[in-house]
Order: sequence, then C-alpha cells, then structure tokens
Amino acid sequence: MWPAEALKGWHDFYLLVGTAGATLLALLFVAVSLGIGFLTEERQGPTRTFMSPVVIHFTSPCLTSSPICRRLSD
Repeated sequence: MWPAEALKGWHDFYLLVGTAGATLLALLFVAVSLGIGFLTEERQGPTRTFMSPVVIHFTSPCLTSSPICRRLSD
C-alpha cells in the first residue's frame, strides 16, 4: 500500500487535472459539432490530422488520473 500513501497528497491535483481534461474534451466536442459545416471533402484530411493529437492529449489526463483518484479515495 506504499504507493497509495505516497500519492495521498496528490489526490486534489489528479482530481483537478482529470476534470480539466474532461472539460476540454467536452468543449472540443461542442466546437466540432458546431463547425461540422466546415468539413468538406478537401478540408477533411487536414482537420482530422489536427484533431487526432488534440483528442489524445485531452483524453490522456482523464485516463491517467481516473484510476489514481479511484485508488486514493478508497
């Protein structure tokens, strides 16, 4: 149980980072939903190329902090 004790002080940090990542991912979803008319056949490739890393970078804090916060809250 030593890792849980070492990370006990970081619980609020991971909670904040996970919440911020989820919020940014939701805002990205809203922005893409509103800008769906922008996606034409010629713009589809560059837009997907730009959006893929953004989704990964916004999702990774959520997926990293969720298990840590769950274990620390037990």
